[in-house]
Amino acid sequence: MVVLDIKNLTVVYHTDQGIVEALDGINFSIRRGEIVGLVGESGCGKSTMGKTILRVLPESSAEVVSGSIHFQGKNLLELGEKEMNDRVRGRSITLIPQDPFVSFNPVFSIGTQMLDIMKYKLFEGPVTRGEEGFFRRCLHPFSGEMKSQVIQMLKRVQIPSSDQAIYKYPHEMSGGQRQRVMIAMAVAPQPSLIIADEPTTALDATIGAQVVELLKDLTRQFQTSVLFITHDLGVAYEICDRVTVMYAGQMMESAPTDSFFMKQCHPYTRGLLDSLPNPKGGIQTIPGDIPSLINPPGGCRFHPRCLRALDTCHQKRPELAEIFPNHFVHCFNPYL
Repeated sequence: MVVLDIKNLTVVYHTDQGIVEALDGINFSIRRGEIVGLVGESGCGKSTMGKTILRVLPESSAEVVSGSIHFQGKNLLELGEKEMNDRVRGRSITLIPQDPFVSFNPVFSIGTQMLDIMKYKLFEGPVTRGEEGFFRRCLHPFSGEMKSQVIQMLKRVQIPSSDQAIYKYPHEMSGGQRQRVMIAMAVAPQPSLIIADEPTTALDATIGAQVVELLKDLTRQFQTSVLFITHDLGVAYEICDRVTVMYAGQMMESAPTDSFFMKQCHPYTRGLLDSLPNPKGGIQTIPGDIPSLINPPGGCRFHPRCLRALDTCHQKRPELAEIFPNHFVHCFNPYL
């Protein structure tokens, strides 16, 4: 069953320098229980994708020009703000941010903030919103049953001494522990979709691997779908069922993980894999520079750097083609 289905999504930013074409005709879907990796270099549009799904783009500058985002049968772009807040954000779709430290309130304990998630996002009745509502919900923070649930959530994400950890403040926990708590808060509402925005970037390799394994186990347990945004192909290989590669706001290739790492068909994808350090030594580079999204090249945006570019690549963007079973690519001259 398809949980998220994105069709022809185009997003621009209006800036003083001009219009930034951040996403250009994006198409992809996520099935129930599937972990889809969204991979690409910085500035390719990965985080814009996550923000567009959650409808948290800056209203003053961002504009969704075209497309649809169907989630559980509803187009999120057509929902009112109240329904997005009450039924979607933090309930049906949750977020694991890149840096958990800046996402926590520094003056409240971890347990109090987890309790707020439980009372606000898991409580179906009317809840006072805003700052006043937050303080009201935290006046009597730890009743017996609620306290037990918070502790169980912390145990589930392997926080040591969970019964004492609820009283700790964010600065008293390590980066890995903060990210585990953030994962617990994202999983608690048992959402249909989790957007994980580079959740291991701020962590060292060992802790990052533990966090990836934990997230994978929890999502398998609850059959939750995940959009895993990352620039790290190694992490994508470890956790994702499918990998989708973006470049300069366009989708290049999408394939099941095993197929993707065995056979890269788009020239950019192959160049990306070849640029990784290898045991034989040396690093291959992709010639040229990433284009400006204010005035991007026409056709396929990778064509100025592509060694396999055809005249057609300059003039029009290739349609999405299935060249192997469930393996899709936007390219007129792919590797076969």
